Amino acid sequence: MKRLGLLAILVLCLALVLPGCSFSTSTSSSSGSSGDSGSGSSGDSSGDTGEGTNRLAAADIQALIDGDLASESWVSSASNITETTLLRRPVVSITFTDETSRNDANMALQTALAATDKWGVLELSDPNITSFIIIGSIASEDPIELPASPTSAEEFVPWLNESFGTGSPAPEDWVAHVKSVEFAAALPTGFTDALVVKTDLPWDAEGKRIAEVIAQAIYTAAPTFATSYTIYYGEGDYESSGYIVPEMAMFGY
Repeated sequence: MKRLGLLAILVLCLALVLPGCSFSTSTSSSSGSSGDSGSGSSGDSSGDTGEGTNRLAAADIQALIDGDLASESWVSSASNITETTLLRRPVVSITFTDETSRNDANMALQTALAATDKWGVLELSDPNITSFIIIGSIASEDPIELPASPTSAEEFVPWLNESFGTGSPAPEDWVAHVKSVEFAAALPTGFTDALVVKTDLPWDAEGKRIAEVIAQAIYTAAPTFATSYTIYYGEGDYESSGYIVPEMAMFGY
């Protein structure tokens, strides 16, 4: 897998992407309703994450918000600072009320954490978009070997389960939302050579958040047979699509 350097995030606006440049695009039809919020969490605090005082923690972010960044305008929009595990990495998650605050926090937190020796992943979410930021030398601080990249759609689900699901050392709940995977040479949205993932996710903030986690798993897998992906939600014709760019994987594999 491609290893990422210190504090790297590739902010790439792809075709059809929502304003603000998420890691995948979200499009919707006129049908369907928001449904309920979905069940289960997308990870827990257990797992084979590395140890040590330099691992990024919620307390580190709170200290920045209460200290050096206290005067920033986005601070009042930040809430629900929690710790979780996603893709077997330690993650600090922060929720924001709006996209502008999330974008401003993204830049401010990256700059502040660049001056530290912390490592981990930041997850920043607003009601429509979730983005991830890799912090520090996570690959060397927390080395984890994943299976070889899948070479077909049939191999993707076994790869996903072995990496992050029931076959991994620390199974994560979000994997269960993936119900089927197939390959499509072309899709009506214009994407070609696509990995098509069907889920039971609701079309709401939490469903969109988990879809971004699935997209990160796809980037991490770096499948050799597909150049794009489409994640279908469990209601209506809602979907998230994007190109598979391994450099957009923010979890240090």
